[in-house]
Amino acid sequence: MNRRWLTLTAVFGLGFLGVSTIFHWVASAREARFLKSAEHRREMVRWEAAYALAMLTTFSGIGFLVAAAAKQPLRALRRQLSLLDPQNPWQRVHVDERDPEIEALVQEINRLLDRVQETLSEADRASARVAHELKLPLTMARLRMEQAVERVDPAISEQIQAELDRLSHYLDRALLLARAEKGGLVLRWERLRVDELLEELLEGFRLLAEAEGRTIEARMIPAEADADRTYLKQILYNLISNALRHGRGPIYLRLRRNASGITLAVGNRIKRSGVGRSGLGMGKRIVAALVQSHGNMRAAYRLCREWHCARLRIFPKMASG
Repeated sequence: MNRRWLTLTAVFGLGFLGVSTIFHWVASAREARFLKSAEHRREMVRWEAAYALAMLTTFSGIGFLVAAAAKQPLRALRRQLSLLDPQNPWQRVHVDERDPEIEALVQEINRLLDRVQETLSEADRASARVAHELKLPLTMARLRMEQAVERVDPAISEQIQAELDRLSHYLDRALLLARAEKGGLVLRWERLRVDELLEELLEGFRLLAEAEGRTIEARMIPAEADADRTYLKQILYNLISNALRHGRGPIYLRLRRNASGITLAVGNRIKRSGVGRSGLGMGKRIVAALVQSHGNMRAAYRLCREWHCARLRIFPKMASG
């Protein structure tokens, strides 16, 4: 509904109320002169007051509804803006409203999001180029370190090797993210047991959790899904890793199966502010890119007070798209 028409309707209604009330009072006053008793005149005044109150209440209610309807597009726009995910810069807002002012506002917001997406895309391309450039020097450094291991103090050698491994892991993740977001991944589809993949990953994650005094409580049932083994394992790894890195207390993992597919939920308490916030946010981006590459998956995240829940749904391959 056009906001200008709503405004005109409200103005016309209030104007009609005022004019109608004035004419009615004038007519009533002229009519009251012909009434003989004061009681009749008081009765007429009471009826006219009731009429005016009813008119005022009716048009006030209409005005309130008109004002609420006029604000509805802005409320819808605000809800969409609050739901925008910083990890998904390609999202856009829209409102089913033909008001030129609202449409202009939506267009300006989407132009701003276009510029943000272009900036992030350029940063991603630059990161991918840097990762490609660093891959060869890093490999050569690792080879030289392996050759010189006998001439270097074992403790120092171990520290350097650990840092090289960490940097290599980060570069591999950056290159994977760049390929996935460009749609350059080649998927090798298989029928996989998701519960078995999770058990393989949980063996290592349980050791890491125990080192932090935490536990992983998993409830799983046998469940199969169509996916690429390597990339599905990467998705599962990132979901559990994020819960371990950014959470506290027990990690709850649930794997369920129904007619539409399987659902994996990973829940944990969020770390208190100021703790564990040094990550680069690459984990969720990799999950989003790999999920989009498969086409038969959906990933969602939900915050509820101090709880965070990551949910992965995998549908049958024939139902994708």
